[in-house]
Amino acid sequence: MTDTKVQVGRRTTEDVGSNDPEKMRLNPTVSLVVIARNEVEHIGKCLEAAVQVAREFEGEVVFVDCDSKDGTLEIAKAFPVRVIKMSPETVLSAAAARRVGTLNSTGEFIIFIDGDCVLDPGWGQAAIRTLVGNPGMAGVTGRLDEVYLRQGVVIGEKADPSGHTPDYPEATLWVGGNATYRRSALELVDGGFDPSIRSQEEAELCFRLMKKGQRIFSIPEKMVTHYTEKRWTFQTVTGRFTRGLCIGYGQVLRSSLRHGFLLDFVRRESRTFLFSLACAAGIAACAVDYLRGRALLTPLWAALMSVPFIYMALKNRSAKWPALMYLTWFLNCVGMVQGVVKVLPHISECNMEFSVLKSHAYPHKNPDVCQPVRDMPDVG
Repeated sequence: MTDTKVQVGRRTTEDVGSNDPEKMRLNPTVSLVVIARNEVEHIGKCLEAAVQVAREFEGEVVFVDCDSKDGTLEIAKAFPVRVIKMSPETVLSAAAARRVGTLNSTGEFIIFIDGDCVLDPGWGQAAIRTLVGNPGMAGVTGRLDEVYLRQGVVIGEKADPSGHTPDYPEATLWVGGNATYRRSALELVDGGFDPSIRSQEEAELCFRLMKKGQRIFSIPEKMVTHYTEKRWTFQTVTGRFTRGLCIGYGQVLRSSLRHGFLLDFVRRESRTFLFSLACAAGIAACAVDYLRGRALLTPLWAALMSVPFIYMALKNRSAKWPALMYLTWFLNCVGMVQGVVKVLPHISECNMEFSVLKSHAYPHKNPDVCQPVRDMPDVG
């Protein structure tokens, strides 16, 4: 595995590689890939920010639409970007959209952006400078801030809600959809994202890169602002399950058996796996009690399961948080079973049909065409 030494002591990417002229490239080629589905409220500001960053590098912007029905596509066409529409007959996943964007872009570095996010103006320079100065890095991710909306109105905001952003560059497995990759690294792992995986596709990609000696690094700079509904509510947790996103846990589990990163995945998702074992123990206890004709093991199992619940409730002074966590782990367990049962095709066998609706992708060649069609709420 490649051992990439990034930092000694406390520093940011302002220092990483920037003082070594032998490592720096004067004209790195950069592509920005934006994916979206039904993001009419967000896509205008998202593309506006992407276009501005692309101009810094004389780069291209590729927009991939996953069969939107709300006017997202029409807004995207007003920008100087390549517009691609995924066929409704093909697999419609975030991973598939990113893969199509990769195939239809040319840059040696690819900045992926989700359609409900706005790229920070400084992210392009920070990310590319870090990757150019550190050839052993496969990609970088940064700080994601969130703005919470309800019916288009801002109801709250939080900086770095995940808490995974470090004070200095460090290797990570906690990567979301917004990240910047080196194309040559993606080519080492069958071209990048596995389009058949419904969710957790970023983690699956990171694990496959790690098996090739490549690592993703987290850097302290702000990357995007994510406009979303309030997280950790019963509605959002169950919504992920009903949209089939929990199945990704099982799909990544199958991939881990194929590619040899099972232990790494188990360590990353240790709580979900422990809860799965606890549920399996509960089923076994019920079966034994049923066969014996008396309830002995089941009440004991229920009592043991209540201990962490009570502890979390006392710690948070509310039963809502442990209830949400138990529900999340349970739905992830169900999704894991579903994903394990479903056989994944090889990446090369996935059907990805798309149409290029607009081929222009270079904002710097048409600087006057960049007007957001619809604004999102600003945060003071």
